Amino acid sequence: MRDVDSQTTMHAQHANGGSSQKELSGMKARAVSALEVRNPDVSAAAKAMQVSAPPHLRSSVVNGNVAVHSNSSTTSLQLLMEENRELKERLRRREEEILGDLLKDLESERNRCKELEAQLEEEKQKYEALNKEQDSIIAIFSEERERRDTEEEDLRRKLKEAEITNKDLAEKVTQLQLEKMKSMGHKWEP
Repeated sequence: MRDVDSQTTMHAQHANGGSSQKELSGMKARAVSALEVRNPDVSAAAKAMQVSAPPHLRSSVVNGNVAVHSNSSTTSLQLLMEENRELKERLRRREEEILGDLLKDLESERNRCKELEAQLEEEKQKYEALNKEQDSIIAIFSEERERRDTEEEDLRRKLKEAEITNKDLAEKVTQLQLEKMKSMGHKWEP
């Protein structure tokens, strides 16, 4: 079956109200197979045009070259392909911009996270240093309190001893005075 015959068949089927999806895909496969067998040098884009383009935009192969049925169809196709290429390029650039922005945001968040972690570590060290200082101050106060309590207890003990000694001395003085008075012959009355 020639390409032109398959296209004519397609035109007739479209004119008669179309055909089933199964018939269309079978015909497309036959058109591609015939095109590949007769023209192995035809590009994939030309093969795709043969199969996927509507029948009025399809080209036919003449002497190994793709011939387009209508000049306006070619221009429209070229315009559409150019527009498609431009849109893809704009989309690619926009995706790169967005990706670049996202990567910058991610990097800045990572840096911010590192800064916060460093701050947290610094604050932990300060907290630990303050805790150690507080513990050492508490220990100093405890030692001072113990020393003061010990000294106070020691002074109380010495005071009691001094009071006892003073009382003993006072009693001895009184006793000596009594003895002295007795020895002098006087009677002493308290």
